[in-house]
Amino acid sequence: MPKAILELPEMPESCWQCPCIQDRTETYRWCGAVGGDCPNPPYEKRRDDCPLKLVEDKEGKPHGKDY
Repeated sequence: MPKAILELPEMPESCWQCPCIQDRTETYRWCGAVGGDCPNPPYEKRRDDCPLKLVEDKEGKPHGKDY
């Protein structure tokens, strides 16, 4: 399976904040990356099978400008 890196300013803590969401209503979110519903309520956490993973640099620290 091909892989890609999506650079985000910071890791979303919940589906509510995620840029991969395709369908947004007041209480409902649809994950475009996984192709399924987000947890209910979506502002509490990400899906357990969320494909977004924090990338660490060679020193074992999270990769990014703010770390």
